[in-house]
Amino acid sequence: MMVAGQDGIERTDPSSSTTTRRRQFELVVDQVGRGLTQSAFLLCRDRDRAEDLVGEALVNTWPRWRDGKIEDLAPYLRRTVINLSYKSQRHRIVVQRHEALFVSLLPTDRSDDGTVTRIDLVQAMLRLPLSQRAVLVLRYFEDMTEAEVSAALGISAGTVKSRMARGLATLRKTYGRRVDV
Repeated sequence: MMVAGQDGIERTDPSSSTTTRRRQFELVVDQVGRGLTQSAFLLCRDRDRAEDLVGEALVNTWPRWRDGKIEDLAPYLRRTVINLSYKSQRHRIVVQRHEALFVSLLPTDRSDDGTVTRIDLVQAMLRLPLSQRAVLVLRYFEDMTEAEVSAALGISAGTVKSRMARGLATLRKTYGRRVDV
């Protein structure tokens, strides 16, 4: 769309260019979005992670598309999803290696009286969702108050309490008895 500038010379309205690019972007996303999510799911085998990969691909791609640095958006988005999937897989492998290394460094003297040892507890903690694990680590291992945990994680005190309760319930269920963290 052409607009007259203050000097009377007609120029292309920069906002119309961005608006047009945005509309084109939205059309392509409408056309290939579901397929991108399905492909991402097949790559990572996790629906939530697949949606995150596609969202991340869209966020990363938009500025380059808006600036005219991408010619064919659909293939670019597909490749971005695949690259992000590779990156995610590599990250997961590194995390698993570090967790295994951490557990291997723990002392190996296990109690024979059936009590939960520190090794068992750490291994069980590593299986908890990160949100619950973070709350338990800060509350019990870092000895923070619930208010301090709330402030550190930027969540409400109620969320701290519910995550703590769910995490401890999972640990108790795992061992079928009281777990003192």
